Amino acid sequence: MPDIYPNDDTIRNALLARVRSFMQLTGMGPSIIAREAINDPAFLTRVAKGHNLTLRSYQRVMDWLDDNWPNPKRKKTYERKNPKSTRRKRRAHKNGRRR
Repeated sequence: MPDIYPNDDTIRNALLARVRSFMQLTGMGPSIIAREAINDPAFLTRVAKGHNLTLRSYQRVMDWLDDNWPNPKRKKTYERKNPKSTRRKRRAHKNGRRR
């Protein structure tokens, strides 16, 4: 009887193939994608090394890729959640300094 259900490797390979395609189109690295998608920069590196992933994490990354997939009709395809300037201000305020 053929195996009709995807196994861990099939799911992992599908995710990594989609991420590679996105990286080629946008020039973004895997750590940026993982940080923006699920707030874990090392996630895709761990998955590529064979670590397990949950279906929820898989779906969150796939949803993020869908939402940010390049559209040839638009120039800007991606907008960061947390621009650096905002993070610097938060960090400075957290440490008791003002800018």
